[in-house]
Amino acid sequence: MALSLTSCSPFSSKKPPLVLVLVESLEEGDYLCSEPLLFEGLEDLKQECGSFLRFTRVFAPSPLLQPQLASLMSGKELTEHGVLNNGVQAISADIETAAERAIQRKMRTAFYSGGVPLQPKFGITQGFEVFNDSFDSASGHFFRPFSDVVSQALRWLDSEVAGRSFFLTLYAPDMLSREVPDESSLENERPIDRNSRLRELYQNLDFFIAELKKRKRWEKTHFVFLGLGGSLNDLNPGNKLGSQLLQVPFQVKLARGVESNLLEIGENLITFPQIGSWIQSLIDHKPSQGKIQLRISDEELPIRQQSHFWPWLGLSHWPHLGLRYKQYLFTSFDKLEAYDSFADRNEVESLSQEETRRFVDSLQIQEVFSRTYRDQCHLSLLPSESKTIGCSRDPQINSQLLNELKILYKWSLMLEKNERPAKNLQEWSVHKRNFQSAYLNGWMAAQALRQREWAILFELGQRAKKKSWILVSQMNFHESPNFKVSGCLSYFTDLNKSISDFYKNCQDSELRKVVEGLYQLRQKKKASESFWAQVSSLNQRRRAKIINLQMMFKNDIDKPFDFSPSLAELYFFLPENSRFLGFLDLEKS
Repeated sequence: MALSLTSCSPFSSKKPPLVLVLVESLEEGDYLCSEPLLFEGLEDLKQECGSFLRFTRVFAPSPLLQPQLASLMSGKELTEHGVLNNGVQAISADIETAAERAIQRKMRTAFYSGGVPLQPKFGITQGFEVFNDSFDSASGHFFRPFSDVVSQALRWLDSEVAGRSFFLTLYAPDMLSREVPDESSLENERPIDRNSRLRELYQNLDFFIAELKKRKRWEKTHFVFLGLGGSLNDLNPGNKLGSQLLQVPFQVKLARGVESNLLEIGENLITFPQIGSWIQSLIDHKPSQGKIQLRISDEELPIRQQSHFWPWLGLSHWPHLGLRYKQYLFTSFDKLEAYDSFADRNEVESLSQEETRRFVDSLQIQEVFSRTYRDQCHLSLLPSESKTIGCSRDPQINSQLLNELKILYKWSLMLEKNERPAKNLQEWSVHKRNFQSAYLNGWMAAQALRQREWAILFELGQRAKKKSWILVSQMNFHESPNFKVSGCLSYFTDLNKSISDFYKNCQDSELRKVVEGLYQLRQKKKASESFWAQVSSLNQRRRAKIINLQMMFKNDIDKPFDFSPSLAELYFFLPENSRFLGFLDLEKS
């Protein structure tokens, strides 16, 4: 929903804008200004070559795009944000993303995607007011030229941003190696050899820089250029985490007048979560605060790396686990192997077992692995001396969870077809064993909420000891709560409660946006952009949960979502807010 913004817009900000350019399958040697012949005639880009700080030891955490993006946007490790694969996954609502932080800092936010898998249905839009992916995947066109991405982003800057600050992300899948171009590529006469694609990428970046200069934006803007993964061609299965695949180019240009400690980094290893924390620091920083101090580790922290993971397909495929520590890459699949990345740039030949054991002992790799991979399933994949109890490759170990997922899958199909949903919920509620699973409880609570089955939601809440479910049920029965209401729930019983000290009582930033937005709407006032962005995020996650459930046995989903309704969703179902339920797009969930 587009809202007009006046000069007193809540998005007014004196912070330097931030542009993040992400390029798929770009190798470390493909940094900006690396190939002079490809820059012929590109004067604006060539002029800025000396402005970019280049970092040479940057490694992606995964060969897959969405885990990389999740680490960038959250500043968290893989195990913290939980996005391990491409597919219908999303960063938890409990984690604040860079885009959400930018909105809180009164910056406009937009993400312009050039192709799959970066689409809204895959749950990656958290915090972006605008997510543009206007390519027609239904007709088989899964990519669009980067020139389209750039031109549409510039139109957004002119029409929606004007003189305000912004956080803009551009995604270019142009370097994906494909044997033949897709139809849209043919129509635009796009060549498929690597140098031609690089030349086209540089041309569009040159045009983008020139346009920012015309708008007197370039010098005042932070510009971050980052590759995502490496070339996927000619890699054997044992090299899924090698430098050729996961070492990427990373360059930064800070806004004019902003000083930082970036030059102090030197040759330290740099992780994607670390870059994510830098992005959030750039969003937070005001020029009046002086020199910006970005997080730099005193010692080389290990970089956790992991390949794709399909535990729900009979637990037959397990990931390659990697640890990049100092100059070495340690990988674990069937056995622990070590590579000296300085002597062997592409990690072609592993060190002998004797050398590997010597480095493992001298660098205390066993201990570092245990600290980095804390969960039991990952630890069991390490060499025998570090195996722990609690995880097995035997599918029977997870039979209970798999059975729960099958039940969920069955019920999702029935409800999708509207097959007597109320009766199904009632039948569900009489089986006490169904209340013993957090997954099943949460999912059925979400469905009871959608169907306004307050008695069932109340019973689910009592069995699961969820006060929020009980409270919403009682309020819809026009009953007083039978327990003391405090914290976040105090905003449920008093809809006019001041939110000036919201975070003293409740740490749920998602709920705050909804509480504030619905209060404005009840007063017949215009809700803020952050409210509409939050509603869009709720809708995306709700649809993603259902799609995730239905694809559970067909796709590379690593674990089920928490299917429970969030506090922000529950707040919509209070009697005084029910007239706004249309915003939640429930029929499409």
